[in-house]
This record gives sequence, C-alpha cells and structure tokens, in this order.
Amino acid sequence: MEELMSLYKDIDIFLLVFCRIICAFIFLPVTEESKIPPLALSGLSAILALITIYTGQVTKPIYNPTLLGYTFVIVKECMVGLIISFGMKIFFQVYYFMGMLFGMQSGMSMSQLYDPAAGAQVPTIGRFYMLGFSVIFILSGGYEWFITILIDSYKKIPIDQAVFGPHVMKAIVEAISNYWLISFKLTMPILGVLLIIDWGLGILARTVPQMNMFIIGIPLKMLVLFFLLIVTLGLFTVFNDIILDELIGTVMSLIQGMIS
Repeated sequence: MEELMSLYKDIDIFLLVFCRIICAFIFLPVTEESKIPPLALSGLSAILALITIYTGQVTKPIYNPTLLGYTFVIVKECMVGLIISFGMKIFFQVYYFMGMLFGMQSGMSMSQLYDPAAGAQVPTIGRFYMLGFSVIFILSGGYEWFITILIDSYKKIPIDQAVFGPHVMKAIVEAISNYWLISFKLTMPILGVLLIIDWGLGILARTVPQMNMFIIGIPLKMLVLFFLLIVTLGLFTVFNDIILDELIGTVMSLIQGMIS
C-alpha cells in the first residue's frame, strides 16, 4: 500500500520514465511489428518504468512545475528514447539495403514483400536477412543487453539532463556513415560476382551474337544469387558479429553524446 501511495505521489516521475522507455522500443524489430498490440508494448514499458524507479535508478528532477515546463521535459525524454532506438534500428536496416542491391543486380527487384512495420514494400531477400538477424539478436541476449543499457541510461542521463548539442549530432552522423560503410562492405563481394557474370555475358554476346542474352542472363544470375545466398548463410554469424559490434558502439556513443 505504501508503494502505491509513493507511486501516486510520484506519478509525474513515472510518466517521464515511461515516455523514454516506450519511445526507445518504437523502432526496434519485433516490438515495432504491427502484430504486437500497442497495449502489450505499453504494459511492458510500464513494468520496466516501475523496475527502473524502484531499483533507485531515477533521480527526481527539478523542473518548472507548470504544464508547459512538464511538457518540455516529456519531449526531452521522448527524444532520448528515440535517439537510443535510432542507434539500434539503423543497423538492422543494413540487411534491407543488401537485399535491395542484390535484387537490382539479379533481376529480383520485382520480388517484394509487404513489411507491416515499415508500411511499405521491402526486398524479399532483405526481409529474410533482417528476420534472421533479429532471431540471432534475440537468442544471443540482445534484448537483455538493450534493456540493461536503457535502465542504466538514467544514471548517465538523469531526467531533464540530456544535452542535444554538437556531440550527439556528431554521433548520429558517425552512425549513418558506419551504416553505409558496413552495407557496402558486406554487399561488395556478392555484387562483384554478379558484375563478373555481366562481363562474361557481354563478351559472350559479342562473340556469339545469335544467342539471346536476356533469356540466358537473368536465369543464370538468379541461380548464382541463390547459390551465393546459401554460401552467405554460413557467414551469417560473421556478418552479425560485425553489425552487433558497430551497433553496441553506436548506442554507447549516442548516450555519451547526450551527456556532454
């Protein structure tokens, strides 16, 4: 009963903690799927908010006790959650980018799936890769790590103490740069093989002009792509280790940027 009365007195603190946590879950795989009921996500966020408060992670803020002042603090806490979520989400998009490039180069760009989370058509191969990465992320304890980092963020970034200055902007730019760098690094080997096939078909078209390269080229590239997909499944853990290392480093950099 005393805990309930304490929570009632500090309901404003609870709502601020709740806002940061639920915004951090918005863009995460699995939790952002449209099949996840909003009520379930809200309930999970509320439970984590209670755990955060009762484990002594939260320092009571001093803010302007008006509606405008409280709204300003809510917006700041939502921004903190969204920035942390951005650091997670951007590296999950690496596989969508890989799937898009593979589809464009192999004649499978018309093969699209509807992604309920994105609300748009996405490459089939990219969706396959992303779901595989999500499964490995969950099984390897990625969500436990994320929840731990999210709760610990209240020690590093107390409520209403986040700074949205040049340091966090630098961290965001570095995250985007690393996203493009990793995407091209992971796709270049397969794109190189497909480019060699294009060169071979071009030479064959010049030496044997009677052959129809459209009939031969597209099925050949699709067969090679499926073979390469099987090969890359064996390298999936290597890809995931690279992306997870960058993901962890980026999230920590974003949190550190909001401290400075």
